[in-house]
Amino acid sequence: MSEADSELWARLEPRLLAGQYDPPWVRTLASEENCAEADVRLLLRKLARLGLVHQVVRDLFYPESTLQRMAALLLGQASETPIVQVAAFRDMLGIGRKRSVQILEYFDRIGLTRRVADQRHIRADSALAQQQTRH
Repeated sequence: MSEADSELWARLEPRLLAGQYDPPWVRTLASEENCAEADVRLLLRKLARLGLVHQVVRDLFYPESTLQRMAALLLGQASETPIVQVAAFRDMLGIGRKRSVQILEYFDRIGLTRRVADQRHIRADSALAQQQTRH
């Protein structure tokens, strides 16, 4: 990363962390920093390749630590029932249904969950699930 990238990340990271389960969109971050959306998006994609953030949808990024917490909450819920409940996950995070579904779809893509028909199940063999059980 360039020095300018590092400086911008130093300003963006606290905002993403403060957003917790509902971090600001790229548009909001760019507006607050008075820089182009494309520049913020490019930096966050670089950081995603480095594993520091996760791109859940095009312009929505979560820091690694926040994603780990969401996975831990999901796995905690799954210990009670093997089927992932969107409503219960939504209520745990205190966010809207649409955002909860976006996060769960991301978990499907990275292998933490598997969607079968209208239900999601935790994949115990996923690296993220195994990482959580070690913590």
